[in-house]
Amino acid sequence: YSIISTNLSASMLFSVTCFIISGYNASAFLFVFLSGICSILTIKHEIRRRSDLLVSGIYVAILNTVIAFTLAFVDGLETASITKFALFGACNGFVSSVFAVGLISLGESMLNLPTVFRLQELTDTSLPLLKELSESAMGSYIHSINVANLAETAANAVHANGLLAKVGALYHDIGKID
Repeated sequence: YSIISTNLSASMLFSVTCFIISGYNASAFLFVFLSGICSILTIKHEIRRRSDLLVSGIYVAILNTVIAFTLAFVDGLETASITKFALFGACNGFVSSVFAVGLISLGESMLNLPTVFRLQELTDTSLPLLKELSESAMGSYIHSINVANLAETAANAVHANGLLAKVGALYHDIGKID
């Protein structure tokens, strides 16, 4: 709930800013606001993979095209201008999602942040470190997988970060490789 309200507040702030910058153009305000609402609605579920973010961008591109087309039509623009605005709307949604994926990857690297994407990647049991644990200490490997599943379930039950708990538990016996 708090993430949605934060995103809604940011959408409203960007909309008002665009309204002022555009010389108080109501269509500009509506486009940015409705585009923000569409973005919030397409990612309201938990995104687990980077591809989910790109798919969300495609949905937003489609919705932006409809919004831009509608606003341009209501404003009484010529057909060429309506097409231009619709194309702008489509590009906005798609480019924004690609830009977001790139920025998230850059932020993960520079700030060493445990994003959902990075944590999800760390749960991949085919990673070399986990493979080595399974080959060197099979019992510890199986124990780590069981503890990881229990930790995730317990953390989710108390509304904590289940994925972070899972990753921590998955690697808790990694020292037994030696």
